Amino acid sequence: MDVKKDYGQSLFIFVFGLLSLVVVDYSMRQFSGSLNNLGMSEVVWFSLQIIIMVVSLFVFTKNIKTLSVSKKILSSLLFMLLGAVVYLCVIYGYVFSTQIDGF
Repeated sequence: MDVKKDYGQSLFIFVFGLLSLVVVDYSMRQFSGSLNNLGMSEVVWFSLQIIIMVVSLFVFTKNIKTLSVSKKILSSLLFMLLGAVVYLCVIYGYVFSTQIDGF
């Protein structure tokens, strides 16, 4: 199992996608003059997060297709756990650090 290929590419896509989303939203809020104004609409915000997740999962499943079923399940669970931790750190770190959306 090549960890760099199996996890690295997918996590890079996921982290880069989320960070890009945060940068664009923050920039939109800065250009409007107040962080409490709506940056991206919520539909766009959550749709882009889902698209980033789907692309990342697609790349991950493509990279682990040669593993046995038990290793695929274990790898997938580990990847989803890593993805959840990254998601919480990036998105909630952004929300809490900028104190947007009533926090």
